[in-house]
Parts: sequence; structure tokens; C-alpha cells
Amino acid sequence: MIVLIPYVRETFRRHLSPNQAVMLVEFDKLKRDFQEHQNEIHSKLIAIMGDRISAHVKSLQAVNWDALKQGQGINDYMDLLTKETVTLHKVLSRYLSAPVVEYVMTQVFAAINHRLSEEYAAIELPSQEAKDRLLADARYLHQKFSGLKNVGAPTNMLETVC
Repeated sequence: MIVLIPYVRETFRRHLSPNQAVMLVEFDKLKRDFQEHQNEIHSKLIAIMGDRISAHVKSLQAVNWDALKQGQGINDYMDLLTKETVTLHKVLSRYLSAPVVEYVMTQVFAAINHRLSEEYAAIELPSQEAKDRLLADARYLHQKFSGLKNVGAPTNMLETVC
């Protein structure tokens, strides 16, 4: 819609008298309102993912690092975080342009990197097995996010864990 407004404005400009041309300012206002609304939606998506990250950080804090993990070796907080983030990317990619997807996902990745890096640095791992589990989580996150199209891979948090 935002892309069409200048064309509609120009069409009207050609058919208006000089006295009526004052109304063209309304098209500029409309375009600005649409852009602000779009930016608010993007900010809201980023905020929602921030809230989800906080929920997953609480799950991370509750992980018992002494217990052996059955199955794939990935902790539940990481599995859910990656699924939610990949789902967001899939939906955004379907409806938005690549630059918009890249902008939103870059912000989401930055929030994930920041929060998880803080939490990983604060965790006291009791054994090498616990450290290996945490490394497996970080590798899993990086692997899943690196495969997403139209976004740069997130920075690697493995340095924080090591």
C-alpha cells in the first residue's frame, strides 16, 4: 500500500486545479501514517519475541545440569525457542519483503544473542557433561538459524559457553 500512494497522488495531481492541489498533502500524511503503523507492527513482533525469550530464559534457569538428558540432547528451552523463531521467520517470509524480514529477524537474533549470552555466562556448570549439553544447545541454535533465508546468520554464542 505504501508503494502505491505516490502513484495515486501523482494521478490526482494531474487532474486537480492549482487551488485543489493543496489536498495532495493528505496523501503524504497517509503514507507517513502507513509507515508509522508498519513500524509499530514490526516493533510489536520484536517485543513479542523478546517476551518469549524471557520465558525460555526462565526455563533455562530451571535446567538441572547434573541430570542426564535423554533423546536428542537438546534442552526443551532451546527446542521451543528455535521452533518459535523459525515459525516467525516462515510467516514473515511469506507475507513481507526480504528487507523487512531481514530487519525484524536481525533484531530478534540480537535479542536472543544478548539474553542467552548473559545467561550462559552466569551458569555454573558442575561437570564436563553439563558443559557439553550447553554447547549442544548453542550449536543447535546456530545450526537452525543459519539455515534461514534472507537473514544473516546470528553471531555464534559458542565463545560465551567455552
